Amino acid sequence: TGGRAWILGNLGEIANDQGDLASARSYLERSLAIAEELGDRILCGWALADLGRLDALADAENDYGLARSYLERSLAIAREDGHKRLISVALGGFSVLETAQNRAGRAARLWGAAERLRAKVDFGMPRLEQERHDRWLAQARQQLGEEAFAAAVAEGRSLSVEAAIEYALEPPPVEARLAGQPVQNTLSRHPASLTPREFEVLGLVAQGMTDAEVAEELVISPRTVNAHLTSIYSKLDVNSRTAATRVALENGWL
Repeated sequence: TGGRAWILGNLGEIANDQGDLASARSYLERSLAIAEELGDRILCGWALADLGRLDALADAENDYGLARSYLERSLAIAREDGHKRLISVALGGFSVLETAQNRAGRAARLWGAAERLRAKVDFGMPRLEQERHDRWLAQARQQLGEEAFAAAVAEGRSLSVEAAIEYALEPPPVEARLAGQPVQNTLSRHPASLTPREFEVLGLVAQGMTDAEVAEELVISPRTVNAHLTSIYSKLDVNSRTAATRVALENGWL
């Protein structure tokens, strides 16, 4: 039954807190199997998120593909069903995965996005889980320094839910996969290539605004917004709002 799956999931979390990773994985995999048999999508999503977080930190060979697969499936379910609590948990899982791979900036931004969504839907984190996340994030905080870490968390909090989901799902550029290395591109060396107005448009787009909303905010026409976006895409060498937002976040412009 669904109740048995929830119990197994809770046992998995307890085993994880106790450092018994083998038992934790066994409990969570059994929970997932029951959820899949029942066809309970949300229950599957919770189990997948927990397995993703577990594998992100337990993989001794640093092969994070399985952890990412679990988290992607969890986030896809939460997104399709509009389940904001599960979205926040999955985003937190991606933050753990980025921490494990020494991508401190992405980890902090995703944690900020997850934290904001939790507050928005009044979904408090249990004390033991909060302590666990604090331990995980200490690594990112140490890599970035307190000020940069706080700034990255604030950037994550500024993202719309959809922008945060896209940011989590989009793999970072090849350069960023080198542990702790910032993204490099021609614009990071010449940020002035974007005009002040283009920076304004980019900042609003990163908040999840539509062209019409940006136009209203800046008192310009939607056609002008579109022209600015075309110019921004060209200068950043990207072809989507999500990709432009990612470049801006990785370079610390927002």
